[in-house]
Amino acid sequence: MANPYEGIAARLNFTKPGRSARKAWPKLKLEDGQSVGELLEALKERPAFQVAALSDWFVELQGVVAASDIESIAAQVAGLAAAAAAKGAHAEWARFPLEGNAIPCQVWDGKRRKFVEAEPEASHVQADYRFIQKGLREEAKKLASMAPRAPAERGLECGCGSPVQRTATRCNACGRSFKEPLRTDALPRNWEEAISSARKRLHALGLYPDPEDSFGGFAELYPQNAKQALGTPGILRDVGITLLSPEEFERRKALFAEASSWPRKYPLGRGEDLRDWVEHAMERAQDADRPTLERLVAEREDTLRALRDVERTQPGWFTAAAAAGETRVDLTTLGPRMNVLLAVAGKAPVGTEEWELRAVLRTAPERVPASRKRTLLARAEKEGLASKAGLGRWLDVLRLVERRGLADALSSLLQRAAEVDEKKPAAVELGWLARQVLAWKEEGRKLQLWPLPDEELERALKEVAKKGLPAGLARFREEKVAAPRGIEGHDAWAIDVHRVKTPKVRCPECGASIAPKAELRIPTLTKTLSARTVRIYECDACAHEEPTSDKLQVRVEAGAPRGTRAPTHFVDYPDVHEARKLVKKGFDEKRYRLFLEQNGLLEPRAVKLGGYAGLYEDPEQLQLGVRCKHPSELLHLSPHALGLQLPESRVAVELCMKPGCKRPGVAEEVSTG
Repeated sequence: MANPYEGIAARLNFTKPGRSARKAWPKLKLEDGQSVGELLEALKERPAFQVAALSDWFVELQGVVAASDIESIAAQVAGLAAAAAAKGAHAEWARFPLEGNAIPCQVWDGKRRKFVEAEPEASHVQADYRFIQKGLREEAKKLASMAPRAPAERGLECGCGSPVQRTATRCNACGRSFKEPLRTDALPRNWEEAISSARKRLHALGLYPDPEDSFGGFAELYPQNAKQALGTPGILRDVGITLLSPEEFERRKALFAEASSWPRKYPLGRGEDLRDWVEHAMERAQDADRPTLERLVAEREDTLRALRDVERTQPGWFTAAAAAGETRVDLTTLGPRMNVLLAVAGKAPVGTEEWELRAVLRTAPERVPASRKRTLLARAEKEGLASKAGLGRWLDVLRLVERRGLADALSSLLQRAAEVDEKKPAAVELGWLARQVLAWKEEGRKLQLWPLPDEELERALKEVAKKGLPAGLARFREEKVAAPRGIEGHDAWAIDVHRVKTPKVRCPECGASIAPKAELRIPTLTKTLSARTVRIYECDACAHEEPTSDKLQVRVEAGAPRGTRAPTHFVDYPDVHEARKLVKKGFDEKRYRLFLEQNGLLEPRAVKLGGYAGLYEDPEQLQLGVRCKHPSELLHLSPHALGLQLPESRVAVELCMKPGCKRPGVAEEVSTG
């Protein structure tokens, strides 16, 4: 009796194209409309079928398939392999009988752009298909011993009441399409447990949400027939997930489309999109912006109130925003921020959070009750006297509550520092502020106090210095500290960041065209460091789903635009943690911190070329080398300063800076710290 089963297997090797190609592959769409990830999930559900990701680089699948299904499954596996080959991976697969020696393998030929047959023992075939055949032969015996279960048959009815076939894609009576996406509106509090339970039941329907998508793939579900479209709502309802009606989806989409026009119709600062516009309204708005905000509330109050209802556990809002093209706006804080805009015009009560009070105080101080002003000022003073980080916020609140200029507020704190008793704890932070102001005046050292804008603080310092610093500040003048023995300075350069819109590149994951986040123009620095132009890219949509370092693209070109100014050169020293390792005995951390502070090295530069590497999560990645094999130089980046969504504090990447290299290389992966 002929064996009613056949074997099928595949091996996909992503070593050559890299980790980004491996992560982009599951999101590719196949000819039948399914994504690679959805098809992999479907194959996993088949009996005697295994799909294994051996690492970030290899994927292997193998299984026993009934003769009646082998043609369709073979076509699906061939599609998966072709999709991997399109991403540059080595792709091979084989369909074979479970008895005998004939195992024709199909290996992708990149030059001929098709699969070519090869013997299983050929040198370029990576999997051991004869060993796989032996294992699948045993699996087929187990499968044959299991009694088949007949699927339960039952009739289906469309919402209009007409009976429909399970495989129908459209209702003949009302015309409803069963391929329309099902969008989730809200999730229960235990939503991770809920979607885990629902996922198993959806698999039984043949629907496979991609776990790597937003909200575990449940933000939008894509049924392919009546069975899936009519069965899914009940499954979701059982676990507390509610669906978003098409009408409500269109309403929310229209709300975001309207909000997208606000930066143009109600301009504030230089914000070109909704995210920048909202941030300016919350953090940098001034008295002159109040008429604009009040006009917005008068003309768009209904929209503001509707957007105030946005909640972070409601995927329906995220889906509608993405459909309207708003992928950058922070929906987790959008609701309270819309309430602030209403409060400025007196159309809503002022919130109780500190950031809400400060936002309203900037443009409509009379809207904030006097008791809340006193509480806010007392809290800011307490935090300012307790830590250096709170001094900037104290100054900001002081000028907002008392309606004083920043120079006047700064002068009052300096006067208080000059008069304070040195034995009191309050003298510590005020004394630090006094030392920083003296260093700014006498040495030109830059002073930064978050959240105050650097330019505004610089103007206030000049105004205070022009009027004269309090006489009592002289006692805070600090001694110059030298670098500890055993630590040498390294040459480094602070690179300026330029904002450009071209050239655009394709996102390797979603295929979107993306503009550079930043362009770095580096002229020739030394005899061994030639000119380069570096561009950093990040796909907003992909980074919003998963802000990881593999979403970054770093491109480098030889040369720099004509007229590029020489960057600021400085002598770099290791941070405290690295210095502690270099100095074996007698390391004075407090004194070394003062040394770094006096030399402007306590806070990292936005972009630094050369210097000390510092501590990174995986130090070995800093020596991966570049594709042109030339000696490399480290480029250190601050993701926040470059406007990236990556939550890391810093990133480093290797660049080839060798003179004469026409195609300078860049490391395939970046290091995060």
